[in-house]
Amino acid sequence: MTQRLSVDDLTDEQLDALHDQLNATYRERAHLVAHLAALHPSHIGHTDPAAPDWAVVTIETPAGQMTWHIAERDMDLFTHVQPTNRICRGWDGHTTDEKYQRMRDLTEATPSLLSLETVADQQAEHIKQMSARIAELEQQLAEVDGELNEARNHNDRTCEAVTRAEQAEAAIDRVRDLHAPVDHRGRTICADCSGYGLGSTDNVPVPYPCSTVRALDEQPITAQPSGCPHCGATTTHLPRRYMKNGRVGYCHGELTTDEQPT
Repeated sequence: MTQRLSVDDLTDEQLDALHDQLNATYRERAHLVAHLAALHPSHIGHTDPAAPDWAVVTIETPAGQMTWHIAERDMDLFTHVQPTNRICRGWDGHTTDEKYQRMRDLTEATPSLLSLETVADQQAEHIKQMSARIAELEQQLAEVDGELNEARNHNDRTCEAVTRAEQAEAAIDRVRDLHAPVDHRGRTICADCSGYGLGSTDNVPVPYPCSTVRALDEQPITAQPSGCPHCGATTTHLPRRYMKNGRVGYCHGELTTDEQPT
């Protein structure tokens, strides 16, 4: 009876020889799989998360799908195989036993299985599946493109609205500066509405806030009481012309001692 050796009983040279023999076996298998891939639709890529260092070649045969793991050192044998992409059919879930049963079925196939009609039908179905996948991807691309265009249009409208809002704010600030409050004879009046300048007014003094400022502040605009803007009298009467500090003015009320009528 032959005694079985363990790994610990092997020398480094013997272990290296075993590795070389194993690699040679994988290489020989890779040659056969590469030939099979040249006969049928196939693709290759790193699609197995459990073995990220090994590529997986997927071959679609009339007898069913078959897959093999390929070492990186043997990838030079598969340059004729297209890389796996999004429209390629993935692993159909077959086991190793099912794979080699399909291999036996393919080897022992009757002429009808390998007839040109069967191959043509399979190719037509494969093209149909790829066309459906391409149509699906084109639809998704169109939807994404539509969303991007909508986002761009929304961004343009937003930028335009922001620009208009900034222009409106600037215009409001200019109006507020124009209708600024000033102190005149103990009262706060609107500079623009009152025609204020150099300490006097060209128009009847308008109390601040004026109707323009109230409109900007969204305050209700109420009618201002009539009366004398100089003395505050609320009765309606003819103005009197007076001279004060070398200036001519009008007052509806009684003149004080320092205001002489002219």
